[in-house]
Amino acid sequence: MLLYRKPFLPLPIPARFFSAVVATTLLLSGCGGDSTPSVSSTPVVTPTPTVTPTPTPTPAPTPTPVATVARERSETANYQPNYVPPTPDVYLRWKDNKNIRVFVEPVVNNVSDGSASNSLDSGAARRITENAIAAWQQNTDNDFRFVFVGSRAEAQVSIYFVDELRNLSGNTPPGVGITDWTYTFPNANDLQRAELATAKVQVKTGRSEAELVDTTAHELGHAIGISDHSGDENDIMYTTSVPPATITQRDLNTTFFLYYSPTVIGGRSVKTGGNTLVHCGEITCGAK
Repeated sequence: MLLYRKPFLPLPIPARFFSAVVATTLLLSGCGGDSTPSVSSTPVVTPTPTVTPTPTPTPAPTPTPVATVARERSETANYQPNYVPPTPDVYLRWKDNKNIRVFVEPVVNNVSDGSASNSLDSGAARRITENAIAAWQQNTDNDFRFVFVGSRAEAQVSIYFVDELRNLSGNTPPGVGITDWTYTFPNANDLQRAELATAKVQVKTGRSEAELVDTTAHELGHAIGISDHSGDENDIMYTTSVPPATITQRDLNTTFFLYYSPTVIGGRSVKTGGNTLVHCGEITCGAK
């Protein structure tokens, strides 16, 4: 609100006071001799405007990746909560989880007889796999890195997009995905801590691309060593799921436990010589 102030007008000085003022002025002037008196005036003080300095912006700190923070915070709690069974039959992990070689079959195949199908083109198969891999790599801050190779012979993980699933027995189980593993036990005295040798993933087609990405991400979780399903439907590794694929803190804790927990890695120091027996495992995944 602006306030209007009435201008100040000096009050008239009575005549009896005026002569006294003049006399006083003359008297004071005469004290200095004949010199002309100087007239001094009180300078008008102009207020200095207050300037508010422009604050220097503080650069935003570089954020620590969520997965790194999550792993550091959960490390002291041995990566809990997770859904690793208290006494699992076997702990599975890759010896080198930073360079897992992946091959995507260029066409849909029936894995038992190798017949091709046109249900899904090779470009879509590759794109779906890339999106599923990106979900794991980004959420784990690249704790798991997948490298595409040009042939099945070079691969550690082979991914098939199929019209129907076939398990190790040659049967067609219900569900939308299967992962098979082969693994060895580096320590002859420890038949619980295993190293993965190969993984074969089957993803059933005939669904939307979002659903195929979700299923592929789920099966990749098995391929990196998660041999069980979560009991929480919010986790990517729940036995059945719907898109979009969401990798939760429990999913991360489970993978971190398998690869970083002293509970798992403590028994891996003793290596065996000679021939190593290869074991197999399989898990089938359903759909809602």
